[in-house]
Amino acid sequence: MEICSRALSFWVYQITQEFAYQKSGIKELESKNSSLDRRLNGLVRDAQSEVSNLKQELDALQKEHELEKRKNLDLFDQLNEKSRQFQKLQV
Repeated sequence: MEICSRALSFWVYQITQEFAYQKSGIKELESKNSSLDRRLNGLVRDAQSEVSNLKQELDALQKEHELEKRKNLDLFDQLNEKSRQFQKLQV
C-alpha cells in the first residue's frame, strides 16, 4: 500500500509540475502574442496614415493635372486663333 501511495504521490507531483510548466509556457506565449498584436496595430496605423497621405497627394496631383490640361486647351485655342489670323493676313 505504501509503495502505491508513494507512486501516486509521485505521479501527482509530476502532473502538478507539468501543469505549472504548461501554464508558464502559455503566459509566455500570451505575452508574445500581446506584444506582436500591439506591433501589428502600430504597423496598421502607420500604413493607414501613409495611404491617407498618398490619397491626399494623388488628389492634389489630379487637380493640378486638370488645371494644366485646361491651360493646355486654352493655349491650343489661342494658337488656333492666331493661326487663323495669320492665314487671313497671308491671303
